[in-house]
Amino acid sequence: ICAYFIFFRKKETLNEEEIKIKTAQDFTNVKDIKDCFLFTNDDLVFTYLEVQPISMEMLSDSEKQLITKNITSALSVEKKPFKTLSFPKEIDLSFLIYKYENMYKVASTETEKKLIRLEINKMKEIMFEKASNEFKFYFILWEKSEDTSLLLKRSKDFIQRFEENKIKVNLINEKEIYRLCNLVNNPTNFEIGRASCR
Repeated sequence: ICAYFIFFRKKETLNEEEIKIKTAQDFTNVKDIKDCFLFTNDDLVFTYLEVQPISMEMLSDSEKQLITKNITSALSVEKKPFKTLSFPKEIDLSFLIYKYENMYKVASTETEKKLIRLEINKMKEIMFEKASNEFKFYFILWEKSEDTSLLLKRSKDFIQRFEENKIKVNLINEKEIYRLCNLVNNPTNFEIGRASCR
């Protein structure tokens, strides 16, 4: 089938004016984005669920095992297909550094000041070396385009199952969907080689 489209499909010929009119939606299969839905030209509707970051480095082995168990439990109920999307996002530690600097100013002992100063220096080092990344994770759900109410219910049920297992998941809105599409389709925004879609 792929070979047919590559070698035998009649090529679309456009004049210069038609090429100018052709929009980004034509190239990305996006028909419309409205509220929390993305509609495609092939009559599907999508929702995107953002998983709030979990700092695994701060967890013990038993806590990591519990989170893995909770995620498995939340996903095991989902019978319809879904995809996951993940990509690295640099962490902004500037607010945390500002907070620690204020703590340093009011620290009462030299030991406290020393410990706070070490933490500040470590965070600055991480930022300057760009060694600190968190991964953004999304679940992608879809249905036929006429089934928006069904998809919305499915998305809310999906979120509820995760929240019951102490994992925060948000249904992203129209503005955030535009931003996500830009991140995924614009390779200058992140390292394409490190993005993952399953």
